[in-house]
Amino acid sequence: MLDNLKPGDTITVKEIRAAEGYALDNAPQSIKIKQGAAQKLTFFNTPLQSLTIYKYVEGTTTPLPGVTFLITDTNGNPVGGGNGQYVTDSNGKIVIEGLTPGMTVVAREIKTVKGYVLNGTPQTIQISANGANTATTGTAAGQNTASGTQQGSGNALTFYDNPLSTLIIHKYVSGTKNEPLAGVTFLVTDSNGAFIGKNNGVYVTDRNGLITINELEPGQRLKVQETKTVEGYLLDGTPQEIEIQEASVHELTFWNQRQGSLRIRKLDSVTQQPLAGVEF
Repeated sequence: MLDNLKPGDTITVKEIRAAEGYALDNAPQSIKIKQGAAQKLTFFNTPLQSLTIYKYVEGTTTPLPGVTFLITDTNGNPVGGGNGQYVTDSNGKIVIEGLTPGMTVVAREIKTVKGYVLNGTPQTIQISANGANTATTGTAAGQNTASGTQQGSGNALTFYDNPLSTLIIHKYVSGTKNEPLAGVTFLVTDSNGAFIGKNNGVYVTDRNGLITINELEPGQRLKVQETKTVEGYLLDGTPQEIEIQEASVHELTFWNQRQGSLRIRKLDSVTQQPLAGVEF
């Protein structure tokens, strides 16, 4: 209540601080004072909202903790405290409080966890006053890649990460029912000739005749070539190529033939006794 105002004056009122938990109504209002009349101005405050980010493994409802997101406004300014970076908790969630209804927020995954493909597609959401906006990236549960509906209520964004893929190389002895061959060396490179793995692309079959290469990026095209076999077997030098698909286990099989042998016996033509010291 403001008293003792002079009739004919124009008064302008602007809210400069809202109550905790409410958005500031910073639109000024003006009124011309009338003599002998009680006049009023009314301001409305909208409750601040929250945004929940859900992170799941593609094709499942399994939460993915430890994934880092950058949250900004449309001008790239960080949202929330610090540098705008948030990490999913043990339930695969991030909750950001104190958002002004009507503001637009951009969420981008910037770092995933070991064994998964980074989902680099950003999502944009306008914060709703009634907390009902949702969006999704991924194809889990048959949802569209661009948009979808998150179970539950509130402003929400949902992201899915695909597991990285695996390549299994099998090495068998030719002419057998998959008899494994241990100790055979392979070189694995991508389509540009870059080595795959930490050991300059070199892998050796284990006692089960297997090589398992994990955490392969979808879209890679790999070339696998046997470079050294074990004693008593012929090298299979024909390379094989394969394109890595999303969240898949790929298999390649190589076979080694046993080396042939020739036994020469030298006998006395009359006695049929073996003769030593003969050169061939």
